[in-house]
Amino acid sequence: MFEQTFHRKAQFVARAPGRVNLIGTLSKGRPWPLTRDIGEHIDYCGYSVLPMAVEKDIIVAVAADDDDVAEGGDLKLHCANTNTKYPMRVFEHGMQEGWANEKKHFTVDKTGKFTIDPTKHDWTSYFLAGYKKYFEETPEAKPKTLFLLFDGTVPAGSGLSSSSAMVCVSILATQHATGGSHSLVDK
Repeated sequence: MFEQTFHRKAQFVARAPGRVNLIGTLSKGRPWPLTRDIGEHIDYCGYSVLPMAVEKDIIVAVAADDDDVAEGGDLKLHCANTNTKYPMRVFEHGMQEGWANEKKHFTVDKTGKFTIDPTKHDWTSYFLAGYKKYFEETPEAKPKTLFLLFDGTVPAGSGLSSSSAMVCVSILATQHATGGSHSLVDK
């Protein structure tokens, strides 16, 4: 499907699993915060939780191209999904003007400040969040034109952190496509 969509071969595939958060309970069934020794982070209800990866995942096939940059052209992010419920989006970056797209989901000014519009709800916002975070944490990285085809088995809205998996797979794909070699875990 990648070749049919983008007329080129994918260069690599990135994967991120969905997850569940384990929360301890008392014998009477009331939620009980796990101790600091067990909990990894605090969830939105204020409980210490331990995330656990599940088999369901999100994957992205990727091809990167820096020919446009070498020729002084515009960078583009081509985001497609195997599920036709999620329409293909193309984001363009004029090297002088900044990023733009038809629905203005996000903007990037000439200084590189990247802003995602929280009022625009679109499946690509999760990709953009990961993309944004990667370049904020690695300013030395150079963007490339990317062709991305997403697929997954984590049901949206299922409580299995599909949005988190999408952000994580986006960071991994962007890092690999731009030749990043360091760990964002250290940041």
